Amino acid sequence: MKILAFADIHGSLEAAEKIARLTSTTDANTVLIAGDIAVNDLNLAEKILMKIVSSFNKPAFFVPGNMDSRSLAFFKSDKIKSIHGSCEAIEEEFSIIGVGGAISFLSTPFELTEREIELTLNEALKTYKQQSLILLSHSPPKNTKLDKVGVNLHVGSSAIREFIENKKPILAVSGHIHEARGLDKIGETLIINPGPAFQGYYAEIKVNEKKEVEANFLSF
Repeated sequence: MKILAFADIHGSLEAAEKIARLTSTTDANTVLIAGDIAVNDLNLAEKILMKIVSSFNKPAFFVPGNMDSRSLAFFKSDKIKSIHGSCEAIEEEFSIIGVGGAISFLSTPFELTEREIELTLNEALKTYKQQSLILLSHSPPKNTKLDKVGVNLHVGSSAIREFIENKKPILAVSGHIHEARGLDKIGETLIINPGPAFQGYYAEIKVNEKKEVEANFLSF
């Protein structure tokens, strides 16, 4: 399976147009967007999401980020689905669950407590079957290379980390921390921040028949 992963578009119509060109020609099985589609602008976020998948005819999923309107979590379309607090199948072998927002305490539009993140993930698990699991979140897990800000400040979610440790998804995609583009591992779970799309970054992820995951970090 091939995945195109994006995060942190931050309302850039230029980035949305470039992503749309990628999705219109890709042979990827799915597109994942890890939040911060716009900056507290529901209409713009919806416009960007629909633009990105306008010519993509396979499943596409997103979670809202902390800079997005909370209402974006309820956005419905035949082309792309919010998986904040829900679980969806990809192909026959994979399930994806998601949680949006972040623990930022900066008075941004969509902030959650650790308990709220835990409850949201537990709600998503109610419809999970035994396929290989993928996690899509805006906030990265705590104490990894992907949640590090400055010299040694880790601002990720403990609840997301605990979920990964307990449920062992094969892949976790997040965003939020613009300077933490890259990958890390928690146990056998590969965790990936594709980098901020408004700066031209994204990732191509491949999962082979043995459920081994690899990622290429690209730019447009």
